[in-house]
Amino acid sequence: DKHRLHEVNLLAAKFFQAALQTLPQAEHARAYLQKRGVDDLTSDLFKIGYAPDGWQSLTDALMKKDVSVDELLRAGLVSKRERDDGVYDRFRDRLMFPILDVQGNVVGFTGRVLQADAKEAKYVNTPETSVYRKSAVLYGLDKAKGEIRRADLAVLVEGNMDVASSHQFGVTNVVACSGTALTSEQLHLLKRFTTNLAIAFDAGPMA
Repeated sequence: DKHRLHEVNLLAAKFFQAALQTLPQAEHARAYLQKRGVDDLTSDLFKIGYAPDGWQSLTDALMKKDVSVDELLRAGLVSKRERDDGVYDRFRDRLMFPILDVQGNVVGFTGRVLQADAKEAKYVNTPETSVYRKSAVLYGLDKAKGEIRRADLAVLVEGNMDVASSHQFGVTNVVACSGTALTSEQLHLLKRFTTNLAIAFDAGPMA
């Protein structure tokens, strides 16, 4: 079951990535990445994508690839409609960051809203599934683990974009907790590669 959900999530990541690269309606997503200074190589490395602004864009595309509605639900890619038996895409009109586990399997997604005045949440994550638990994953660890071991140091940042930008400029021992408090499970993951941790969170007012 977990292997199948990895496959379904990978198909979704490829769909989002192709949408970012080819769809005219994704122009504002491409412009956002350009504004943030993320180049094409970095975007490809992190499989950054775009979720189209449609209620069933992903659902229709993946069902054509023999993915069932039940599998989409179990992967956390869709939600059930309240008034009927149908489903709708969980991520719509968002910049998409696939979340990979330490082995490199796509286990979930973070979707970032692109409108500054949007009323919905700035970030939407995959809900808890059999392959994704937010407290047990560090964004970018699959790519950073080698350099973390070599440098004997992990740098922890807050967001997905911070990780991508750091890698682009050659600082590759960087991972993110993606908006969650640092957990003992995440520390246990890091301890496999180093016991040294530097925290580089965004500056903000004192609580």
